[in-house]
Amino acid sequence: MTSRMVAMGVCLVVSGCTATGTQPLKGQQAMAPVKVVDSAFTLKQMDGFVQKSERLDITGRRAEAKRMQGKPDPAPGDRLKMAYLLSLENATLDELGQAQAQLDGLETAFADPETRLYVRLLQRMVAAETAQRQDKKRADELQEKLKQIKELELELMKRSQAKPAEVK
Repeated sequence: MTSRMVAMGVCLVVSGCTATGTQPLKGQQAMAPVKVVDSAFTLKQMDGFVQKSERLDITGRRAEAKRMQGKPDPAPGDRLKMAYLLSLENATLDELGQAQAQLDGLETAFADPETRLYVRLLQRMVAAETAQRQDKKRADELQEKLKQIKELELELMKRSQAKPAEVK
């Protein structure tokens, strides 16, 4: 099992995802239950996919996700794989949004309880990563504005010091 899967498992236990009913993420609406349509897909299959995808570089992962997105009406297992690929390190905010969209309503599409828990965990991880990225973006914007204000303040101070010298 890969380190990412182990980390997700630890987060699963720590976050209390093992309960049967969970609340929707902050800012999300509860999705209507979906009929179980993928009784054959298991977490073991997902682990094999994760191991295979870890050998790809970022460009390869994005290309694989794009290829999978081109399929009309993908199976729940394929949607889970797409969400995983779209949520990997260096994902853009747009990719994280696409990953969340793939995960919406997917939890109840699997018969395997471990896979259902994995979907919930991945939903929470994507939401947390999205919030972190948005917070960082906002902090960077505020930092830039603060820098501009400081530069403006220094410029005004220089101008006010230069004016008395010109009056003489």
